[in-house]
Amino acid sequence: PQDPAKWFAGCMRGSPGAAYTPCNDPVVFSEINYNSVLQINSGDWVELHNTTASPIDLSNWELKDRYDTNVYVFPAGTVLPANGYLVASSDTAFFKSTFPNVSNWVGELDFHLSNAGDRIRLYNAQTGRIQFSLVFNDKAPWPAAADGQGYTMELMNENGIMNDGDNWQAGCLGGSPGKAYDPGCGTGISDVARGNLAFSVVQKQEGVITLLCAEVFNSSVSIEVWDGSGRLVKSVSTTQPQQDVALSSPGFYLVKLSAGNRTGIAKTILY
Repeated sequence: PQDPAKWFAGCMRGSPGAAYTPCNDPVVFSEINYNSVLQINSGDWVELHNTTASPIDLSNWELKDRYDTNVYVFPAGTVLPANGYLVASSDTAFFKSTFPNVSNWVGELDFHLSNAGDRIRLYNAQTGRIQFSLVFNDKAPWPAAADGQGYTMELMNENGIMNDGDNWQAGCLGGSPGKAYDPGCGTGISDVARGNLAFSVVQKQEGVITLLCAEVFNSSVSIEVWDGSGRLVKSVSTTQPQQDVALSSPGFYLVKLSAGNRTGIAKTILY
């Protein structure tokens, strides 16, 4: 009993007088972005998931980090749909720029999450009591790829131990806010390019991706490709609407096209 390794954080509100059973919280934090890589900076954000079959009114509920003075109050009329998701964003401009097609979000939070780990707490306006909380870290067993490497932190088991790093994994490159986690991260080849310069990415041959842009370029287009660790692996320029880019190994890549003041960004998977 004196060994700390023999203890773990149980469920919210505990289980007094009964054996421990898997948790069954109606609202959980399902995805967290706390240290974006520069190339896909969507700001800090927390995704809330309603695990029940009924909508939950979040009007005037509060979200806090480790400090009681850092408080975000959910606007009146905020509803978390049955089995649905909602993102609370700390940098709405960054978030909207990165995820223009995601509409189920609120913000801005008046605080940011620490890159060295933090505490996130949700307070129920009806009861005045804490509804859900999480203490995370950037050290093992918490997923290292979520700390400045372009990935988010994704909950694995919503009925598991929330404060156990083994119950969290590195999510998709750039994240998947506002929806359920897709283990394939939207595979095919690439996601829809974000930004105001539209293009697509296909893989026509082994080790090579082809960038296609239907627009006529009047000036040179800069192409930059980063690998999953945030390392710039390719930088080329072209004036053509189609460009082949050879890459050294399979994996996740981030592709950015720039032409004047226009930019487009897409994630891609090289097989």
